[in-house]
Amino acid sequence: MNKFGFFLALTFILSSCKSKKTILVDTSCESITEIKYDKVRKNDDKDLIVTHDKKSVIVLLEGNFNDSIRGYVNGNLIFKDLVKTEESLGTSFKYFFYDYSEGNFKPKIKVEMISGNDCIEFEVIEKYKLIHLYYYKKARKWTVVYSNVFSEYE
Repeated sequence: MNKFGFFLALTFILSSCKSKKTILVDTSCESITEIKYDKVRKNDDKDLIVTHDKKSVIVLLEGNFNDSIRGYVNGNLIFKDLVKTEESLGTSFKYFFYDYSEGNFKPKIKVEMISGNDCIEFEVIEKYKLIHLYYYKKARKWTVVYSNVFSEYE
């Protein structure tokens, strides 16, 4: 192995040891996807923390939506509605729920914007019970936030 290969391998090994809070991933959809992981903090309101250990997930359609949305789990349509974000609060108050306790596999979720002609795909991570979803139209970018804490809206 030459020096360049050694340093490249060393860089890869060292960088893979760090925990990442934000990752950009590719999907079969053409948009940019940003993934974030939200940790429970000491000052989080206990009533807003999801603590059950059931195999279920809630996908919250939060920011910047103004379109007809379809939500699929493993290719099956489970949500279809007009979703419009309440700009003053930063949420649409729309969501869909999926219980995967009967299956032996991780569900794959796909959300499509019908007139915006855009979509996102991501997998459920079992330790997170909430997925907050945001969309940025001009950048064609989605943000997925895996969490166990509901957002507070004032």
